[in-house]
Amino acid sequence: DVEAYIGGPDVDIEPALKAWQELIAIILWKKKKAHSKRKSGLEEKIPELRQSLEAVEILKAKKEENKSLETQYELADTVYTRAIIEPVDEVEL
Repeated sequence: DVEAYIGGPDVDIEPALKAWQELIAIILWKKKKAHSKRKSGLEEKIPELRQSLEAVEILKAKKEENKSLETQYELADTVYTRAIIEPVDEVEL
């Protein structure tokens, strides 16, 4: 009931309209901020996704050749180990 919300038929509507406009502005600002944060988070993942795609392409090529892949991977800072990856049908990233 708009009339009850405003306070009656003879009450000035401007303060209520101003409050709603401020609320809408806050909601739109928060929505824009959330979108921007999500977008920047996705952009940060692009290099990692490219590396993953490159690794999958290498694994696919080795599988087509029916050859294993010898690689090194990081266990911890400055600690690496060697691995031999046999041809597989699927990988998990």
